Amino acid sequence: HNKQFSRHRLSVLSMKDGRPAGKPMDLKALAEEQKELAAYAAEEFPSISLTPTVHLSASLKKLGVTAQPQGNIYGQMKNVLGRKDWLRALTLLNPEVQGEYPNRRELDRLLNELRNMRWTLNLQPSFDLPEGKTLYYIFTTGGDKMHLAEGWYQQSGIGGWTHWWVPDNKEVFVVLAEKGDATTNKLTAIHQAYLKELNVRSEKHSQGEFSDAQYHHECDRLAEQQRADYIELLTK
Repeated sequence: HNKQFSRHRLSVLSMKDGRPAGKPMDLKALAEEQKELAAYAAEEFPSISLTPTVHLSASLKKLGVTAQPQGNIYGQMKNVLGRKDWLRALTLLNPEVQGEYPNRRELDRLLNELRNMRWTLNLQPSFDLPEGKTLYYIFTTGGDKMHLAEGWYQQSGIGGWTHWWVPDNKEVFVVLAEKGDATTNKLTAIHQAYLKELNVRSEKHSQGEFSDAQYHHECDRLAEQQRADYIELLTK
């Protein structure tokens, strides 16, 4: 209860901040502020997707496996975002938000909360892991960071295999492969090659051989190449 109370207090306080105490804002200014906050929400929310692009390795496809995100309020949130009802989405994240947008700081906090909301990715139908094999979960963030994890578990009642997922992982690669270093090395090799190429470009950029525009173009091209290499690896 305490946790709820403190969160409740925080949200009430943060909605009040930015306004001098005891000086009510005039209605016109309030309406103007709401308009600006609504425009900001309409700009930010569409960049948050609740349907990640999931690439499954060939061995998983052979088993007829599909990947589905799920979790608490996931269905509701997906529905609300699909309707572009940003205010309702904010209320789902913080019940204190009722009928009007909170201030910018609280709005940013809630958008961030949604980007990092811990849901799960569930692989169905149920299948047994072949002897000596395991499932890997891979995603890259901001281009230059790669995350590789095992840690899948079977959920009672639902079956299948489950791994945590957050909306910030817009593209995910799921691989069924041998346990051990050989696989890990193979899966990280693509990213290592990418980083090496990126460093070469960085060097050239800092020495003035590349303009900013050229450098950004190269970074995008390399990120796209890394993505294509992972997709290709998964088809084998």
